[in-house]
Amino acid sequence: MNIESMQSNGDIRQFGPEKLVYEFITREVPQLLNTIILDDELKDWTLYFSFNYRNLESIVIYRNIRSAPKEKYKEIFISIPIPSRDEIYWGISPENHRSPKSNIIKKNTNYLPITLEDFDNRKDYIMDCVRRSVRYVLETGFKINGILIKLDKVVFSDET
Repeated sequence: MNIESMQSNGDIRQFGPEKLVYEFITREVPQLLNTIILDDELKDWTLYFSFNYRNLESIVIYRNIRSAPKEKYKEIFISIPIPSRDEIYWGISPENHRSPKSNIIKKNTNYLPITLEDFDNRKDYIMDCVRRSVRYVLETGFKINGILIKLDKVVFSDET
């Protein structure tokens, strides 16, 4: 199975460490998935982790949004809240948010809380959100073409 990371929003470069996110996903997720036996049916599939940055109250994970059996890809969307400078000094200027703060309530979504005070810069905060989101997705599981992908415990390479 191929693993990719996509980051949306045209102005994402000003908000996030896009290269670090991409390297993390393409390095860590394949190593973790190699610890389980994947069905041969999935060998030609690509798993996309799609990240976007939004004005939200919590991390929002959409695991059951898009699966394309013909094209053989599964996409998992993760929205990472980016705080404004009104909330914390390393946040973005409020005019950079496209919409007022909200929390999305939809079927098939999961929410992870955020704690801004634990971080002194945006890069570390975003990477923590990415790590926590990926850990949550892999430990709670998701289906690709009807096959459950789930790990009992996720340990990233820098945690061993």
